[in-house]
Amino acid sequence: MERICTSDVSSGFPVYFFGKAGPSSDWMQRPILLMLDFDGTLVPIVNNPEDCYLSNEVKYLLSAIAELRQFATYVISGRSLADLKKRIGIKGICYGGSHGLEISVPKTSFVHPEAENSARTIRLLKTLV
Repeated sequence: MERICTSDVSSGFPVYFFGKAGPSSDWMQRPILLMLDFDGTLVPIVNNPEDCYLSNEVKYLLSAIAELRQFATYVISGRSLADLKKRIGIKGICYGGSHGLEISVPKTSFVHPEAENSARTIRLLKTLV
C-alpha cells in the first residue's frame, strides 16, 4: 500500500484527494459517494465498544455495494483506523478512522500528523494509569 507522507500534505488534506492533477484513482471517479458512520449506524451502540462487529447481513450488503462501479463507499468512525478495518474487513472501500484523521482508500493511506502525535500521547497515558 502506498503511503502519503506528511510532506505531501497541503492544509491538512492528502494530495491524493486534492492534487493539482485532480483525482488520481478509479475509485475517485465513481459518481455516488456513500458515507456511513460505524457505531450507531452500521452497528448498534453497545455498552462495551469491543463487543460490536458487523452482522453478516450488513457485511454482505456493504460488500455488494462496494462492488458496484457507481458507488464509492466510505465508512468513518471515531475508532482508530486499525480497529475499524478489523471490525469491517471489506476490501475495496474507504475507511476513515479517528474522525477522518486516519484515511485508507484502495492502494493509499494517510495519517494526519496530529493523529500520530495523539496516539503516542494516549499510549503514554495508558502506562501511567
